[in-house]
Amino acid sequence: MSYRKIIFIALVNITFLITVISCSFLQEKRTSLKERKTTNKKKSEYNSFSLYLQKIENYKNLGKLPLIDVEVSLSQWPNIQKLVNEMDKGGVALAGITSPKKNEIRKAINRFPERFFPLTQESSEKDWEVGKSSFTRSITKQINSGALGIGKIKFQDKKKASLKKTEKDTLRNIVYFASKMKVPTIITSHPSNQFLDLLEKNLQKKPEAKIIWTQIGSIEKPHYLPSYGHGLIRALTIRHPNLIFTITTKNYDLIENKFILRKNHLYDSYDYFSIDWRNLIEAKISHFMFGVKNEKNKTNYSQKVNRFRRNILRNFSYHTQHRIAYKNAIKIFFKR
Repeated sequence: MSYRKIIFIALVNITFLITVISCSFLQEKRTSLKERKTTNKKKSEYNSFSLYLQKIENYKNLGKLPLIDVEVSLSQWPNIQKLVNEMDKGGVALAGITSPKKNEIRKAINRFPERFFPLTQESSEKDWEVGKSSFTRSITKQINSGALGIGKIKFQDKKKASLKKTEKDTLRNIVYFASKMKVPTIITSHPSNQFLDLLEKNLQKKPEAKIIWTQIGSIEKPHYLPSYGHGLIRALTIRHPNLIFTITTKNYDLIENKFILRKNHLYDSYDYFSIDWRNLIEAKISHFMFGVKNEKNKTNYSQKVNRFRRNILRNFSYHTQHRIAYKNAIKIFFKR
């Protein structure tokens, strides 16, 4: 073989090798660009979860029972530092936060990353009347950016015997969206026959949807749902494995008049904690967690939390106390 042929073959082989290496590099670069956002999101979530779990451990190491409040609205807290101070007084280690303004959620988390985890912006039922809209696209984007749940959706009182079609569509849209996005969704509504019937119908079609119904045990308008009580809630937990409830704080220490139609079902007429409700929650503990309904110009947040500890939490077994206080929230929101 001549010298020229040897040089030619060598050049061809070198060119081929360079081409293979270049294609391999470009393919790897394209793959990296495609997967980079997912990788960064997972890394960010891992770092956040580590902060959250460390905060829980810090409380436990001090001999305190840490609480996770899953329904804090920043609309009631223009001063974030004051909220953190109140959380410290009540022993609330973490809070899931929402707000009508999504940038306020991010600001709070940037300032206190170890105390807050993000939910999407809070909304009303009217925002969900249309299944696909600029609003639902915004909620999707917030979830893809790291929100761990859909922030509180407020429903208006339903005094009517029947619901309008738009109202029926709203609840269906919420349940279907929660199923699609695979994140817990918080709703707050005065229970009524119509609302409950519709919720059940949609959960039967989408049983995997995680719906958190706030303020269980306390009902502002008992006449809306005469069958409300521990028996109804037990039946709901059996029929719907992913329907979850936050337990409401008893906001007063005075004995209730047994002849008055009571709003707080967790206590009997003589102001003793209900044995029936205790048995229900102990037996179906995976369906219950902690949350505070905080309102402006009402009892201080820390006072409500401490009353929850004193009037409700202490009535349960050690295992159930820890599940209600923080373990269920960790499992549902952090998937840990």
